[in-house]
Amino acid sequence: MVLPDGTVLLSGGCSRSDLGRGTSAAWLCKDGWVTSLPAHMTCMRWGHTATQLNDGRVLITGLGLANDSDAQTAELYDPAKQTFTATGPMTQCRGWHTDSLLHDGRVLITGGLDNHSNPMATAGFFNPKTGQFSAALHTMQHPRAHHTATPVAGGCVLIVSDTSAELFPDADDSFVSTAAPSTRRLRHAAVALADGRVLVAGGYDTGWVAFQA
Repeated sequence: MVLPDGTVLLSGGCSRSDLGRGTSAAWLCKDGWVTSLPAHMTCMRWGHTATQLNDGRVLITGLGLANDSDAQTAELYDPAKQTFTATGPMTQCRGWHTDSLLHDGRVLITGGLDNHSNPMATAGFFNPKTGQFSAALHTMQHPRAHHTATPVAGGCVLIVSDTSAELFPDADDSFVSTAAPSTRRLRHAAVALADGRVLVAGGYDTGWVAFQA
């Protein structure tokens, strides 16, 4: 996560040796130097998200092991104070979900794994003004985890995984199907380009075989 001053915030994660445990530690990277933050996150996290808000704070949500109670928690990182503060909680446990900043300042939270490790079609919102989460009135067209959610022109978010894609919002703040990707992908990357297109690259197919394009 790139902060307003160009510093990169690194938070949580896990190694192969501690898979499923994660860490609450965080680091800052700038000018080629990495320093540990004295403050830790409120819990150990991996398979989580970090989204920069309009006021410069960073919203951190969820946990890869969704049957852990910490998978419903969220917190805010304040770059000015270099502190983590609990907020929320989310309306349900999530891991391997996505968070996307909307044009009105809210954060859209989509999909992820539930506490039985099943992909979800549910969505929700975080309101930075209140520090509260709420459930979306509509669900996605398909259950999704390990997907991407990319803000695009017009204030919409393009959501892609497997062999389907959809956009949020349409006229009534619901999800609407759009052109499907040509290749089945999970844990891929998606980046909005200057000409309005979205580049989708890499990831795995449904058999967890990695792509090179």
